[in-house]
Amino acid sequence: MQRLLAIFLTLSLLLVCSIGIKNIYVKEPIEKGKKDIIYQEDGKTKKSETTYYANGKTKRYITYQDDGETIVGEITYYKNGKTKTKKGFDNSEITYYKNGKTKTRIKYSGKTKKSETTYYKNGTTKTRIKYYGKIKKSETTYYKNGKTKTHIKYDIVDGKKITKTTFYVRAKSKKVDDLYKKTKTYYYDSGKKKIFYKYKLGTLKALSKTCYKTDGKIQETCVNDKHGFGMNKDK
Repeated sequence: MQRLLAIFLTLSLLLVCSIGIKNIYVKEPIEKGKKDIIYQEDGKTKKSETTYYANGKTKRYITYQDDGETIVGEITYYKNGKTKTKKGFDNSEITYYKNGKTKTRIKYSGKTKKSETTYYKNGTTKTRIKYYGKIKKSETTYYKNGKTKTHIKYDIVDGKKITKTTFYVRAKSKKVDDLYKKTKTYYYDSGKKKIFYKYKLGTLKALSKTCYKTDGKIQETCVNDKHGFGMNKDK
């Protein structure tokens, strides 16, 4: 009886130990990325700094100016080794999807934005914004097939909308694959709508025109234009 009890206790102890060991091994290792710093000739001023993931892949790379403090450029990486962000190089700031395609790209003139572009995961342009100083000059959005979706023009003095045009995408054709206006909106300096046009699909002919007062209310008459509209009515 005592022998059986001893065997039972021994087996129980081994089971507990094996569970304990299993629990230790299933835990993911804590990431303690190492860091390599390269110094300039004085041995004190930083020239570059690289940080790594626990798997050995580069996590972050920084280069410094001669003062060893001001960052010239910075690159970060995903764990799979592909670039995640890139800043400072060629006066630009870029972010990437995990598939390696560009996600956003910002161009600078000094410290001021010059342009900002975003992309779909398939690589085609999603939005493109151009700046005049700190003010938006224009903003264009695109469909995934690369065709223009909307285009906004801004006043470069105060940054307010002047016009906004939305587009249809013409059905695929071997001969023609152009864009046609869907709507076009003009704005007052206050930002409120001034004139709104609606166009017929596949043509440059406006179907309707709506004029607005400065308070935002619809007015009964409009000035004649190239479409022949003198009233707020459909054609």
